[in-house]
Amino acid sequence: MYNGFFKYILSVAFITLGGSNVISGELPEVKLLESGFEELLRDSANISGAVVAGLQRQGSIADSLELGAYVPVDWAGSNTCMQIVSSDGRYEAHGPYAIPVDWPGGYTSLDFPTQYLSELSVLRKDELGALLSKGTCSDRKNRGISVVIWNTVPAQKYTLLVNSFRADQVFLYKEGRSAPILCDRVDVASPISFDTKCEIAISNVAEESVFTVYRVKNGKPSSPTEVAIWLPVEQ
Repeated sequence: MYNGFFKYILSVAFITLGGSNVISGELPEVKLLESGFEELLRDSANISGAVVAGLQRQGSIADSLELGAYVPVDWAGSNTCMQIVSSDGRYEAHGPYAIPVDWPGGYTSLDFPTQYLSELSVLRKDELGALLSKGTCSDRKNRGISVVIWNTVPAQKYTLLVNSFRADQVFLYKEGRSAPILCDRVDVASPISFDTKCEIAISNVAEESVFTVYRVKNGKPSSPTEVAIWLPVEQ
């Protein structure tokens, strides 16, 4: 809790499925700490209390999965945690990664040894959300998340996935701007882990930007959620 707000520190991550890998192999390796990788596929949904579920860009899924992320230079020498959830609340995975001390900032490939590729390959647009956080996977509250890209490349806009808890309206404000970003419902069969998406455009400067999610139900606002997002520079 931060001045009445829930605060997250976000980055941008992406999954490229069946497409060409646009990430440079010349950067220091960001390594998966394999002993900490876990994934579950449940028979029934697990209801999460998190408001922010992902920050991503999606194409279509194919027969392979490549995971990557935008990792800011400020995170050099630290650990990060990647978390992935399905919109129906049945699939969840998380894995810790070690960022080299000489990390210069930028996009990186990430190992993601899923055992459920066939199940993930049938998911449609907006049915999977990913987030990348700075720190360990044991404490993922008030922490960073990331953008998922399905079979595509880094772009000028990313989608923030939100669990509005069936709010009638959802707005997203960027610090320093008066006009809100209007958010829309995701078109999925079972919107349990998240039900809303907000489009965010990046700028010409790689920086941490503060956004605030406002949810309104039956004419009454819920507690706003403050989100600090590390956005990449325009490509």
